[in-house]
This record gives sequence, structure tokens and C-alpha cells, in this order.
Amino acid sequence: MANETVFKRYKHNPIVTANAVILDDTVRIYYGCADTCVSIADANINELINFIKEHSL
Repeated sequence: MANETVFKRYKHNPIVTANAVILDDTVRIYYGCADTCVSIADANINELINFIKEHSL
């Protein structure tokens, strides 16, 4: 319950990553969805880094 309180201060419906794997130029991010599932998101690592740089505070 403490973690949920902290997350609610920053953003609703946070995505908590569980792991990431880099394969060539692709990063595969594993994350929990609900309490019963794990999903995978794939992204080009260079595009992901550029996106983070452009949208960081």
C-alpha cells in the first residue's frame, strides 16, 4: 500500500518495469499489468533514448 501512495503523487496508473533485455538495436521491456500478467514492449533503443531526452523534465 505504501508504494501505491507514492506512485499516486506522481502519475496515475504507473507502469512498473520488471526487466529489460537488449537484442541488437532493440530494447525489450517486461512490465507487470494488473496483478496476474506480464507484458512486453519492444522499442528501437536509439528512438527510445531520443524520446527520453526530448521529454525529460
